[in-house]
Amino acid sequence: MKHLRNSFFILALFYFANSSMLVSQWKETNGPYGGKVECFAVSGAMTFAGTWGVGVFLSTDNGASWVPINNGLTNYYVSAISVSSNSIFVGTYGGGVFFSTNNGANWKSITTDLNKLHIITLLSSGNRLFISTDDDYGGVFLSTNSGVNWTPVNSGLSNYAGSVFSLAISDTNIFAGTFGGGVFLSTDNGQHWNATALNNNDVLSMTVSGSKLFVGTRNNDVFLSTDNGANWQTISSTQMKGWIYSLAIKDSNLFAGTGDSAVFLSTNNGATWTSVRTGLANTEVHALTFSGNNLLAGTLGGGVFLSTNNGKNWGSSNNGILNTEVRSFTNIDTNLYAGTYRGGIFLSSDKGATWHSIGLTDEMVLSLAISGSNLVAGAYGIFVSSNNGEIWNSTNLKQNSVYALVTNGTNVFAGTYTGVFRSTNNGINWTSTSLTNIIINALAINGQNLFAGTSGSGIFLSTNSGASWSAVNNGLANLAVHTIAISGSNLYAGTSGGLFFSTNNGTNWIPINTGLLNTSITSIVVSDTNLFVGTYSGNVLFSTNNGSSWRDISSGLENVYFDVMAIVNNDLFVGTFTRGVWTRPLSQVITSATLSPTELPKKLTLLQNYPNPFNSTTQINYELPCKSFVILMVYNTLGQTVATLVNETKPAGDYSATFEAKGLPSGIYFYRLQYSNSIQTKKLILLK
Repeated sequence: MKHLRNSFFILALFYFANSSMLVSQWKETNGPYGGKVECFAVSGAMTFAGTWGVGVFLSTDNGASWVPINNGLTNYYVSAISVSSNSIFVGTYGGGVFFSTNNGANWKSITTDLNKLHIITLLSSGNRLFISTDDDYGGVFLSTNSGVNWTPVNSGLSNYAGSVFSLAISDTNIFAGTFGGGVFLSTDNGQHWNATALNNNDVLSMTVSGSKLFVGTRNNDVFLSTDNGANWQTISSTQMKGWIYSLAIKDSNLFAGTGDSAVFLSTNNGATWTSVRTGLANTEVHALTFSGNNLLAGTLGGGVFLSTNNGKNWGSSNNGILNTEVRSFTNIDTNLYAGTYRGGIFLSSDKGATWHSIGLTDEMVLSLAISGSNLVAGAYGIFVSSNNGEIWNSTNLKQNSVYALVTNGTNVFAGTYTGVFRSTNNGINWTSTSLTNIIINALAINGQNLFAGTSGSGIFLSTNSGASWSAVNNGLANLAVHTIAISGSNLYAGTSGGLFFSTNNGTNWIPINTGLLNTSITSIVVSDTNLFVGTYSGNVLFSTNNGSSWRDISSGLENVYFDVMAIVNNDLFVGTFTRGVWTRPLSQVITSATLSPTELPKKLTLLQNYPNPFNSTTQINYELPCKSFVILMVYNTLGQTVATLVNETKPAGDYSATFEAKGLPSGIYFYRLQYSNSIQTKKLILLK
């Protein structure tokens, strides 16, 4: 289940592929620190942390400092870790199971025989290794020889075999926590499963202490059984908000990590609970464990937090962990501000050599701007600081995702999930413009011309500060606009279907895609006559002739994803999805880039949607080797069509379709790609 914790945050993935450059000059900066920590395991003096995107880290000082240990690990999305005797087992989402017999110095894949790669959770005890997967026809599997061979052990789990999100062992009893079916019990190593009395719940976490079995669920509840599941009592507190992602117990202290209210402590088996979150900046806690006397919390966005007094006080403990998802940039002079996913805002004044947090530590900061002396942050609402992040104040623009910010004098414009808003006093107060009920992905301004890029209706222009708008889409062949940039009289629009160029304020658009390795454009920055774009497939491309030809400058970025770019003075910065901020001098880019050839897909490929599971919106990507008629449809489990995403002839290339599940209930759905005489189908999970 660990991977489900990432289903809401992420709107897109961008992989930096290798290019033909001979010289690599990209450099990873020293931050921002933190990120997504999904799981822990402890073996003696060693503590292992599994992250979502940068693999496994080891601490030998009870969580005070960390080092990466990923040699041989080919998938860095770690969903579970378990230690048994001298072996460490790691479950990944997409790469199967790996194990190490030398404390993580080397890893070896052990799922060749299994062919199930999407691991939800795993548990080892003695020579028994149990895993659960959510692959097609997945479920629970058992290996008694360290993964050389695997046996499915799903009898009795019925429809819940592919949704076992937690496992626990107590002597000869094995418990499986399922999403929708509650807790199942096996007394014969999983050969047969029987439902316990807790049989209609979404179980996310379990822990065992003697005869006590504690269970955390999606509905903010904690349950306790003292008779192997025959009877249960609810022991949660009404103060707990969000899913119960993690449970940990030591002596009489029971801790619960929640999805929206940090950590709670009970000293009487759940009869009463106390919030223990002082210093714990992130409220979504995915993992809890004890390392010595230290209590560690793995969070979504803030990395690891450590408490030495049973949760009374917490401090960040991310020395060595750089796993932040950077979603936005802004700068003034040499100060570069980076907005992160659930990690807040960070500031660097020395080209990324050092970073420090300046607040909003539990927000997904999607956009940033500077207006006068105010730093304006767009998250789920807008926040303003007049003292460089020491104090943040919320504004009257609340409960609305803010994807873009742009300034013009004292005017600040915000592109949101429901249209464009305007502030006339440096972001303090906001009113709606006339462009409403539409998703705004991008904003750009040039004098009196304000441009708004939408998710499916193209670009709108206002010449009167948003009082009225007109569509300017002539020649814009794709109306899903991700980004807009302006350089002098040149206007650039990056869409799902290519890069477009206008010299007359959008009256006409011209495609400039020749030589682009991928035509789904996610970011654009301009420096003088130098044009840089980022693509969905992971390339950073560079043109000195206004897009007539392109050079790939991606080489040297090591297995990272990106969402935003910025130019500060003479340096290019990239904000990545899992590895913080990377940088490169513009002088090296301009002098060392070499032309990279375009490659078309060699076979039909339907990729797994992302994020998955998802809430409301997800992306489905597919690759076509040649021109053909394409149908992409989404079905429910009854075989009923719930959406038709594509129904047209398309040339060879890489494509992305957006599935918006508004009005649909949570559950499992299937999407099918029909192309020529071929059909490919995959499963997706909607969680609201």
